[in-house]
Amino acid sequence: MNPGLELMPFQKEGAKLLAQSRRAMLVWDPGVGKTPTSVRACLLASAARILVFCPPIGTAVWRVHFETWSDIRDIRVMNSFSALKPYGFAAGGGVRIIPYSRARPNVGVINATLEEDWDVVIIDEAHYLKNSSAQRTKAIYGPKIDLKGSPLENAKHIWCLTGTPLLNHPAEFWTHLHALAPDMIILPQFGVMTESVFTDRFCVTQATPYGVRICGGRNTHELSERIKPFVDRKRLKDVILDMPELRIVDHPLPADTPISPALRAELAQAMEAMGIEDTDQIDDDALLGAVQAGGVAFSTVRRLIGRAKIEGVSELVADELDDAEDDKIIVFAHHREVIDGLTTRLKRFSPLVIHGGTPMWARDIAIDWFQNDERRRLIILAIEAAGEVITLHASHNVIVAEPSPVPAKNHQAIARAHRKGQRHPVLARFVLLPGTLDARLMAIVARKTRDIAQVVDGTPSKEEEKTEYVFPNTE
Repeated sequence: MNPGLELMPFQKEGAKLLAQSRRAMLVWDPGVGKTPTSVRACLLASAARILVFCPPIGTAVWRVHFETWSDIRDIRVMNSFSALKPYGFAAGGGVRIIPYSRARPNVGVINATLEEDWDVVIIDEAHYLKNSSAQRTKAIYGPKIDLKGSPLENAKHIWCLTGTPLLNHPAEFWTHLHALAPDMIILPQFGVMTESVFTDRFCVTQATPYGVRICGGRNTHELSERIKPFVDRKRLKDVILDMPELRIVDHPLPADTPISPALRAELAQAMEAMGIEDTDQIDDDALLGAVQAGGVAFSTVRRLIGRAKIEGVSELVADELDDAEDDKIIVFAHHREVIDGLTTRLKRFSPLVIHGGTPMWARDIAIDWFQNDERRRLIILAIEAAGEVITLHASHNVIVAEPSPVPAKNHQAIARAHRKGQRHPVLARFVLLPGTLDARLMAIVARKTRDIAQVVDGTPSKEEEKTEYVFPNTE
């Protein structure tokens, strides 16, 4: 442990809160310091056996933080070698770090964690467990989402960490509450709410030809009040008073952005296959309904739009790197072929690249080089693989080439730069292709943030309590 390190006052309070809580969730904005706070909380709780679940890209972050903020030296990360000997990996005292990609029911690594009880289990980026039917959720929370038969069953402390607990709608909170705080979702006439009862109470649903769709939230004031004993909320602007400004803007590409006639024809054909030939002649709800019904066609349209933006995004990035020789730029994309296309066109800047197929050791090196080597000025990231956990405040210029239709994922990605330690105002630009589905979708999904803020950030007005907010669901 580095003796010169000191938590900020609110982080000390957070560490004390966790150490005194059997079950708790820190809903702290990215960059507020959930990781060091949790490490110090382990020390306050005198934890000897600590289990951490996190996204794959976060394993190195957790290892470094335990090395930096604690005296624990037996810190093991689940890798290919430890997967061969899972019981040895989990045995003894110390810290065991398991990426979500290794969390599956009834496999070696999960079975190994059942052998001995844990003093502390940390669930980082807890929104990864929002889906009750997902394999990783069942592996961590148990087959019935009640901790029975899971690594958490006899843990003394269980702490969830996330900056974005709800990616789409209030029903995503059910897994955490049912597993960790069932007493908070009891109805006198019913008992602990099942997922369907919880959804009916706190969500607006709509019957469609494709089944019941969650299209909004209601009774959000009640849900916010219920979860208060379980959730500790910290916003970046409230605890880091000198945080630089964050500006999030749309950046439409020029109308003459080079797009090959063949690609234009392919995109028009894909839009027609979705039943959408003119996005300006259809309202938001109808558009989202068509997108959801599109299935493969929708995925094809997103991929083609990404390809169509490669040339324009490359020109934007190259011009700015040429004009400002000391600036660094972060670019987020979604599709591998878009990442590869950008990498090829910008190869003269020796871009660092992280996508789903990048080995963990290579990800760690890329992040270190971007943060510490002034010659490495461009990093291109897959928004799903590198949009969380890591710190990239060496740059204050974020370009989102392919936005996620989930607002919280975009916010998480931007927060790689806008976090504690950033010294400059951060500019985040969503690159949009005018006249396409891309531009319309981003305007629609922005409306989803209303319900999320209602649940997480506090009490609405009396008028808001009576309102049912409805938003389209893009999943």
